This record gives sequence, C-alpha cells and structure tokens, in this order.
Amino acid sequence: MAENSHIPILNDKFDMSIFLSVLRKGWWVCLLLVAVFGTLAFLYLRYTQPLYESSCVIQLNEEDRTSEMLNFVSARKRTDLTKIIELMRSKEFLRNTLSVLPLDVSYFNEGMFLSFEMYPDAPFEISVASTNGDIYGNPFYVDFVDSTSVVLTFMNSKNNTGQTLRLGEWEQFENTILRCTITNQRTVKEHALRAGERFYAVINNPDGIVEQYMRNLDISLLSSAAQTIKITYTGHNANKTWHIVNTIAEEYLKYDVKYKRESALNVVAFIDEQLKAIYKKLDETEKQIQSFKKENKIQNNTDPSYAASAARSKELEDKITELDYELLALDKVRMQLKSGKELNTYEMQATMVG
Repeated sequence: MAENSHIPILNDKFDMSIFLSVLRKGWWVCLLLVAVFGTLAFLYLRYTQPLYESSCVIQLNEEDRTSEMLNFVSARKRTDLTKIIELMRSKEFLRNTLSVLPLDVSYFNEGMFLSFEMYPDAPFEISVASTNGDIYGNPFYVDFVDSTSVVLTFMNSKNNTGQTLRLGEWEQFENTILRCTITNQRTVKEHALRAGERFYAVINNPDGIVEQYMRNLDISLLSSAAQTIKITYTGHNANKTWHIVNTIAEEYLKYDVKYKRESALNVVAFIDEQLKAIYKKLDETEKQIQSFKKENKIQNNTDPSYAASAARSKELEDKITELDYELLALDKVRMQLKSGKELNTYEMQATMVG
C-alpha cells in the first residue's frame, strides 16, 4: 500500500505562476474594483463641501507694574488663564462678539449638487425691519427679475409660487418687513446666465446664533508658561472661519484694554485721595511749626531754649521734606497713568527713595 504524502492545510509558499494564472482569469474583477473605488473617491471629493479650520493664538501679558510699585493686590493673576478662557467661551461675550459680524442673514449659491455660502461678498443684501419669527431658519430663493424687482420663494413652498418685491423698498414678505438691494450688479447678471444655479438666503434667529457657532468653536490653553491661548473655528467657508477667530481675539483685546483702563482710573482716583490727605497733613504740619515758634517766641539764636526748639523745628521740616518726595512721586505716577505711557517702576522707586 502506498503511503499518503502529508499535505499542509495552509500553504505558506508564494507561487508566482499560480498567481499570474489567477490574475489572467480574473483581471476584469481587479479592473472593476479599481474603477468603482476610483469613481467613489472622485464623487466624494467633487461633491462634498470642503471643511476649513482657522486658528489664532493670543499671548497675554498680565504684569501690573503700577500695582506692584504701589503694593496693590492685582485683581487678575498672571497665571489665571482659566477664567479668561471661560470668559471667552461665555455666551454673553460671544453674543457681543458675533454681533460685530454680518451673521444675521446667510446668503447661498445653490448649484446642481452643492450649495456654497457667499460670505462675506454676497451680490445682494437683505435687511429686516420687523418679523414675528416665523421666517427664521426657513431658506427662500432670491430670483432677480430685472433691475427693479425680485421674486422671493420659500424652498418648502408647495405651490412653488413666489412674491414679487420692489428692489430697495421696504416690503412685506409673509409676516416680515424686509428690503432687498443689489450690491454687485455685475455678479447678479453673470449669475443669471449660468443655468442650474439659484440664489437663496436664510434669516437667522438672533437668539440661536451663539449656539450655532459655539458647536464648531474651540478655545483652549496652548501654553501656561508662555501665557498663550488658542482659538480655533471649523466651518465650510474659509473667510468666515478666520473672520470669527480674529474677531474673538480682537474683541477680547478691546475688553482687556477697557478692563486695564478702568483699573488705571481706579489707581488715579486712589492717588488723588492720597494727595488730598498728604496736602492736608502738610498744611497742618506747617501750622504746627508756626504755632510752635510763636508759643516759644523763637526769634534769634541767643535764646537758651533755641537748641531744643531748633531740633523740634528740624524734625518737622524733615517730615515736610519727606511728604514733598511722596507728593512728587504720586504726581509723577498720576501724570504717566493719565498720559497712557508705561510706568517706569525703577525710576519711581528711585524718586520715592530720594
């Protein structure tokens, strides 16, 4: 009886001839797979809106030389960036910041497959005078008939009939008083020649704008040692992403300048109060000197009590001189704070030392 040869279940050797034979028989399958996946990749890249990300880094310098020289306790610590980040994330701060940008109405160009937002260079503008809120978030087509009229049609309108309005005039559209004006006549005319494209607009709810943009906004600590904060926004419009991050940074810097200005005004008010107290004390000291001389009848150096009186007089005069130096330093601090110049701490300390 012949012995059966052992055939392994898993062949770990590569046979080129067998591979080529299989490839010749199934070449069309490989070609079909390449064509299918290539087509899917093309469609994805061609008909998917690009996603843009913009970032901005701000560095905070919270050194308070004025408070340091006057031995004040600064209201904001240099390393306390958490509160600053939470402030920038707060709805109230973002509401005030986003109100600077033209986000009340969004303008789009609808193509055959994709729609693109025309921010910030839409060729027309829609202004709203009053509304009951029903129009918020409902897109409507904007079709220009000629240079004097426009037709507005809700996308979800069943009868697909629009309402004709006069350009540049306040008109009632549904329950909203609005006005439509053309800002770029050439772009509107060129758009009318392109088939398959339509303008449409969306009036955004003012109460929902903050929530809408907070979803794609990230404000985080970049480096505690360098005192840097990173602001990042992601969206489908490149201009809007960098406008948002730059505006947030600029509005915070304005807020910070206002905060420091109020702090400087408080310091000036404190210095003014101190000056009044010192002037009052100085006046009282001078009166004491004159009263002391009068009571002791100090007239010449031959008086036996002159030595004691002179010592007392010199002590009071030294005190006056010390107060004069304090007045000089406080006056200089006040003048520099009012002029907006950076305070020279070392010069002030030298002045106060005398």
